[in-house]
Amino acid sequence: MVRSSPFKEGWIVAFDEITDRTTAESWRDRTLLLPENEVDPPGADEMFIHDLVGMRVDRASGELVGQVTEVFELPQGLLFEVSRPDGTTVLLPFNEQTVTAVDAEQRLIQVDPVDGLID
Repeated sequence: MVRSSPFKEGWIVAFDEITDRTTAESWRDRTLLLPENEVDPPGADEMFIHDLVGMRVDRASGELVGQVTEVFELPQGLLFEVSRPDGTTVLLPFNEQTVTAVDAEQRLIQVDPVDGLID
């Protein structure tokens, strides 16, 4: 990589190997991935998005909702799919209004969803 700079919701990145606009355009809207061991570890109150998968989800009351089976990164924010004990699934937004606590050590996400979002 030669240089990079933030631009709108992403980055503009220049590489030695991409020397013309046509080639550069073929890389537009791509996601670049790195092996996890080459990424700085998350901070004290952070975690990787993929680490949410498999976490238990409980209501603030302690009632089991289920287990996170998938996380979707959408323009509106994160949405996580929860597999319920009865075999159904529910999609919940990962935002301040829904998620009240995340305990990485206990692998627990506590939620307080608006009425009707789960039931």
